[in-house]
Amino acid sequence: MNDIREFIGALQAGVLPGWAHERSTAIAQHYAAFSAYADRSTVPIYGTNTLVGHLDATARAEGFEFESYLIENHSIGSEPWLDRSACRAITLAKIFSLKADGVILGGESYKAILAAFEDPGFHPQIPATASYSCGDVIPAAHWAKAVLARQTDQPPLQRGEALGLINGVFVHLGLAAHLIVELEPVLKRLQLTLLASLKALGVGAEHFREPGKPRTRHAQGFIAFFDKKLSAHSAMAHQYPVTLRCVTEIAGNVYDAVERLAQAIDDRLALPSGNPLFCPKQQLHVPSGSFLAPGVAIANSALIEALLMLAWSSVERSKFLLSGKVPGTAPDAATAARPLGLIQWPKLAQAKLEYARQRFSTRIFGSGGSTSYGTEDFWTHGSSLACETRELAGLVEEILAIEWACACRIGELGDAGENIAGTGVSFKGHGRTIADALAQWRTLDVGADDLPSPVP
Repeated sequence: MNDIREFIGALQAGVLPGWAHERSTAIAQHYAAFSAYADRSTVPIYGTNTLVGHLDATARAEGFEFESYLIENHSIGSEPWLDRSACRAITLAKIFSLKADGVILGGESYKAILAAFEDPGFHPQIPATASYSCGDVIPAAHWAKAVLARQTDQPPLQRGEALGLINGVFVHLGLAAHLIVELEPVLKRLQLTLLASLKALGVGAEHFREPGKPRTRHAQGFIAFFDKKLSAHSAMAHQYPVTLRCVTEIAGNVYDAVERLAQAIDDRLALPSGNPLFCPKQQLHVPSGSFLAPGVAIANSALIEALLMLAWSSVERSKFLLSGKVPGTAPDAATAARPLGLIQWPKLAQAKLEYARQRFSTRIFGSGGSTSYGTEDFWTHGSSLACETRELAGLVEEILAIEWACACRIGELGDAGENIAGTGVSFKGHGRTIADALAQWRTLDVGADDLPSPVP
């Protein structure tokens, strides 16, 4: 997965790959070849000598400034706007789509995109809820308008460039790749949360050494991690709930889902994307559906399922931690001084889980729809899925923080020690709130080398 790794590195560092600036001359030459081809052509070229959408059979009027008009016409979205980091990922995804020839775009426009990425203050107003992922031309038009507006000496767009700017799969891929970047520290804190629960319950490393059981690579990674961090033998005589017995499968499945999403993005990230595409060697323009990435949408959908399963299991572990079945602790982790203990915490976790189920669990035929009177007759809703997953990840963070706080409280009462997760952070649980738990949970140290990354 070289492209997605390079993308993530560039996004986190804010530094473009070396090839990005080197492509400027080749892109200018590619557009010059296309322009000469268009001069000779006697057939319709979508968006170059025709209008767009279901008006693709209508010729453009001579002398009409169509390029800027097209971008302005499609910039019709409204708030909520995407945040700056998501916009930065979209800009970088557009650059990656220009790594090879194909997209109809001139050299000056390409340089404007590079300059926008290299400007840390660049924050275009891109609508978060204006996408159906059949080109994503509405959010992309907002992006393109902002890219061009920041260049005071930007020359007028040449024919075909407006469509080259706003068409493509880069909005979807950028949001999906940005999601992976945001999830990585969450998933590493997941490992520390599980470790806190296992320690609080006295689960030993022997618990994960059953013979002949098939394991995915990530499940094996969790087993190796727990083997180093847990005591050898379990403290409880009776068997633990399924959410503890299958903890490596449940957590490993989330990692597997992230890896599959990363692979799907990697398959498309550095390919030209738009409509039409131009092949200079064959002297041919090609009507294209490369602005769709159904494989990425499907992988993202699977990630949502994996996160929902993780949230479900976390809520059940929180309930068990406070059930009174843990030796040495009362129900709700209550004490004489605080007889209610954490009585409301699993209830709030359950409420958050039920909201997540209602909000995210139904996506049957979520790619249905058509527009432009049947011209755009297949959607993936990929960008929307990425934004929804980001919202779901926030809920999962809260649910995991509740589990971590419950585990730390049980550990303290059972003399397991305040630093139960081995992180230097503990949660007292004395009159604190879920917001306190989440704030502390987000300070957990995820820099340890023995916490594997979901992107190999």
